[in-house]
Amino acid sequence: KELSASAAAQTKAAKDVADDDLILDFGPDSVRALTAILNSAGTVVWNGPIGVFEHPQFAAGTEAVARA
Repeated sequence: KELSASAAAQTKAAKDVADDDLILDFGPDSVRALTAILNSAGTVVWNGPIGVFEHPQFAAGTEAVARA
C-alpha cells in the first residue's frame, strides 16, 4: 500500500489495523480524546502535524488539534 492523493480514508480500531496498513491520521475517537486533554492543558508544545495534512482526506486530526 502507498500514499496517493486519490487514496480513500478508512477508520479502523487499533486492533483491526493490518500489518501493511498506513496510519495517516487520527480517527474521531482519538481526536476527541486528545482535544479533551489539550483543552485542559495550561501549556501545549506542538512539534508537528498529526496526520498527512497535505492531503485533505487525512487532515482532520491535525485541524482538530490546531483548533483545540
